[in-house]
Amino acid sequence: MRKTVGTNFQRLHNSLLALGYKCAKENHYRRGRFHVIVHPKDGRVELHIHVDQYEPWTPALRHHSRRIGEDINQEYQRIKRKTEVHVGS
Repeated sequence: MRKTVGTNFQRLHNSLLALGYKCAKENHYRRGRFHVIVHPKDGRVELHIHVDQYEPWTPALRHHSRRIGEDINQEYQRIKRKTEVHVGS
């Protein structure tokens, strides 16, 4: 899933950390099987969410991902709500 969020990067970063995401590397966040990649753009942030799907037959460093599904949509809504709470505070 790819969405654009009308907030600044720092606010989204704080929201992701508050939701339990860990910063894996620059602009990459992980929580469980969810992987969020953010790209700051002119006062807003482009957000990419997918679910990592590891296969038993693939090498440990390779994975497939799923970009659609109800769980991904629900996770996006969680992130959006948390970001809105941070906007109001």
